[in-house]
Amino acid sequence: MLGIVSAGALLGFVGHVVRVLRVDMMMVAVQAEAVSTIGQTYPPRDDTERAPAAEDEERTGGVVLTASRSGFVSVVRPGPLVDAARERGLVMRLDVRPGDHVVSGAPLGVLWGEGASEDTARELDAVLAEAVEVGVERTSEQDVAFGLRQLSDIAVKAISPGINDPVTAATSMAHSADVLVRLAGRRLGMQEHRDADGALRLLTPDRDYRYYLDLACGPVRRYGRHEPLVLSAVLRLLRDCAVAAQDEEQRREIARQRDLVLEELAADMLAYDQERVRDLAHRVTDALDGRVTEAYRDRAGETRSF
Repeated sequence: MLGIVSAGALLGFVGHVVRVLRVDMMMVAVQAEAVSTIGQTYPPRDDTERAPAAEDEERTGGVVLTASRSGFVSVVRPGPLVDAARERGLVMRLDVRPGDHVVSGAPLGVLWGEGASEDTARELDAVLAEAVEVGVERTSEQDVAFGLRQLSDIAVKAISPGINDPVTAATSMAHSADVLVRLAGRRLGMQEHRDADGALRLLTPDRDYRYYLDLACGPVRRYGRHEPLVLSAVLRLLRDCAVAAQDEEQRREIARQRDLVLEELAADMLAYDQERVRDLAHRVTDALDGRVTEAYRDRAGETRSF
C-alpha cells in the first residue's frame, strides 16, 4: 500500500511540474505576482492619505548616503528611516527603488538638515542596511517592473528566429495589459513619509507610468517589427490602457507608444498587413478620444483575438 501511495504521489508531482513549466502557466503566475505586488505597494488614486510627493527642487547639496553592499534592491522599509531621521531632526531622500541594482559605495540617497554630516551618514549605515534590503537576485516582493520585465522577456524569446512563436508573444502582451490597466488606477511616482508630528522625514522615489509602458512595449515593439500579429498585440494593449487612462499624462504616454509602433513598422511588410496594424492604431486613438464603442467594434472579432 505504501508503495502504491508513493508511486501515485510521484506521478502527481511529475504532472504538477509539467503543468507549472508550461509557458502559459508561467505567464499566469507572473501576472498574479505582479497584481498582488500592485495591491500591496501602490495606494489607489483616491487615497489622499498617501498622496505622491513633488520633487523638491529647492533642496540642493546634502550629505550622500552610500550602499554598503552590492546587489538588487528587493525591499524598502520606510519606517526605520523615518524614525532615524526624526531622532536626528533630518530629512532624507532615497534615490533607489525595488528592482534597482546598486554597487557597494554607490549613492543610495541624500541627507539634509543641521545635523547632517559624514559622521551622521556613517551612523545611519545600520539603519539603511535594515531599511533597504539588498539581495543577490531580483524579486517581485515590491517590484512590479520585474513582472513586466519577465513578461516582455517571454515575448521577445517567443519571436526570436530560433522559436518563431508570435502567438505566445501576443499572449504575453495580453497579460501585460492587465498589469498596466491596474497600474493606471494607482498612485505612482515619488512618495513622502511623515513622522507622528506631521513633519516630512523621507522621500522615496518610484517608477511612473511612462516607465512601465516603455518596459512592456519597447522590447516587443523593436524585435517584433516584422510581424503584424505582434505589433497588433502591442496596440491592443495600448487600446485597453487608453480606456483605463485616468489623466492627460497617461493619455499622452499611450499616444507616444502608439506613434512609436507605427514608426517601427518594417518597410518590407505587406501593404495588407500594414493596414491591419494601422487600423488598430486608429482604434487606440478612438479609445483615447473617448470613442470606446468604435475602438472595439470589428467585423468578426479580429481586433480582439490572435
